[in-house]
Parts: sequence; C-alpha cells; structure tokens
Amino acid sequence: MGRLTENQLAQLKQAGFDCIEIGLDRIRSADDFAAKIEQARQLQQSAQITGIKIWSIHIPYGRDIDISLCDPANREKALEEVSRMISLCEYIKPEKLVIHASFEPVPENERAQRFEACKESLAVLVKTAAVYNARLTVECLPRTCLGNTSSEILDLINAIDGLEVCCDVNHLLQETPQEFIKRVGSPITTLHISDYDGVDERHWLPGQGIINWNNVLDSLVNIEYQGPFMFESAGTAREKIEVWNKLKTDYLLSVDK
Repeated sequence: MGRLTENQLAQLKQAGFDCIEIGLDRIRSADDFAAKIEQARQLQQSAQITGIKIWSIHIPYGRDIDISLCDPANREKALEEVSRMISLCEYIKPEKLVIHASFEPVPENERAQRFEACKESLAVLVKTAAVYNARLTVECLPRTCLGNTSSEILDLINAIDGLEVCCDVNHLLQETPQEFIKRVGSPITTLHISDYDGVDERHWLPGQGIINWNNVLDSLVNIEYQGPFMFESAGTAREKIEVWNKLKTDYLLSVDK
C-alpha cells in the first residue's frame, strides 16, 4: 500500500484503468499500525485526485494469521490482526475485501475441523467488514487450501450470510474457470484475472496459458457479473489493457457468429 504513489496512480488512469486492488502488509506493532493509517489516508487522497477507485483490498495471509487455525487462542490472534487490517477501510473505502480461507498445506485429517473453524472466522469478519461498508469476499484457492473447489466455496457462502466470492481463474485446478463461475453464480462479485497451465497457479498474462477466455467471458455475462476485470498477473499496465481489448474483441466476434 505504501509503495503506490500519486504519479503511479495517474499513469494507471492514463493507461485506461478505472480501479485497482491493493495489498496490505502485516501489522507488526502499534507504530506500524499508525503508519499504515497515515499511508491509507494518503492513498485515498491520491486516488481521489487521480480518479482511480480503490475497488478492493487483499488481506495478507500466512501461517500465523490463518483464519482456519484449529487452536482457538491462535485463531483469535489471527482474527484480531485481520480485524485491525479491515479497520483501514475507514480511510481507504474499498467496495470489497479479499481473504483466503486458509494458508497451506491443509492435511486431509484436519480438513473438516479447519473448514468449520474457517466458517466461524468468516462469519465474524463479514460483520467487521460491514461496519466499514465493505463486503468480504472469499477467494477460491489452489492445491490443498480450503476453498479449492466450487463445492467448498458454495459450502462457505451458503453457511454465512453476506459472504461473497472472489474468483481467481488461475487457482482452479479441479475444474475449469467457466465451470466454477457457472456453479457459483452471482455471489462472484470480484475477480483475479491471469492465465496458467492447469497444473499450478502461474499468474501469466491472459492468452499465455490454457484458459478459454471466450468461455470465461460468456460465463461472466450469463451470471450478470457487474464487477471489474481485475488483473492479478504479470505484465505492464499497457500490456494488460491491450490484452483486455483483445479479449473483448475476440468475445464479441464469437458472439456475433
């Protein structure tokens, strides 16, 4: 967050971006938190000046801030830190918060217990986000992480009122992005866009991997997705705009056929 300058935001706006997602760093001390508040104020001011909207904030993740920890005391510490991060929404004013359901690896013999702990945590954090007029979105994840399939994501959102979904298309290793989008549907309110090889997450520019982008865009149209096409990929701002324009053109041509 503190690394984004007003000049960089202006360059993004000039390139054609209307909104961005920012990542937060861990809160290490009271002084660090105070510094983050000041950074948040400055960032929001710069965003207003340049006309860039801060659409979403990505909550950091790690072993000791894993919201699925089974030990109640350790999970409470994780929730306290995440809640303090969410409080920065008072200054940044995002629409969405993106959170991981777990860190990894998640051993199979712990999965059910971790899943229930995660639900309890998300139920608390949805309410915390609402205090700051933000919506909490849980991100689909790869490998052994919780939320690695549409079934697990649906289990989470069906259990927790107000929880939404961030679809990271390059995290889906057990189903295609378009299958995930079709199954989860309208609770998907934000995206992480990149390409991959289907073996693991790669965060390549769209078109450099195996994703069928016409199918992805068609699935988003069918669920009446209203959020931004949020890149989380390699590449320059100009390259991402060029890719987006090509994806739109290719999709519209496919629809007209």
